[in-house]
Amino acid sequence: CIIKQPADFNGAIGQTANFTVKAAGEGLTYQWYYKTPTATKFSKCTSASGTTPTYSITVNTKHPGYKYYCIVKDAAGNSLRTNTVTIYITE
Repeated sequence: CIIKQPADFNGAIGQTANFTVKAAGEGLTYQWYYKTPTATKFSKCTSASGTTPTYSITVNTKHPGYKYYCIVKDAAGNSLRTNTVTIYITE
């Protein structure tokens, strides 16, 4: 089960957005997905943190409005999807 959902990022260009999911279960795996503001579907995050509980990205001028979610799977093959979170530039 998902214990803590990731939260939206509100910050400035150059800061690091960290999206974290906390889940309980055996043999958990994580896969993060993203969507640009103009895309019609989500794509798999392929960076090093794309398969970890915390997805990190340094925010640049192209990232405002990007959306992310994570699929968490357990050893039995059950999967849960987190809430979708968004990058917002506030400064």
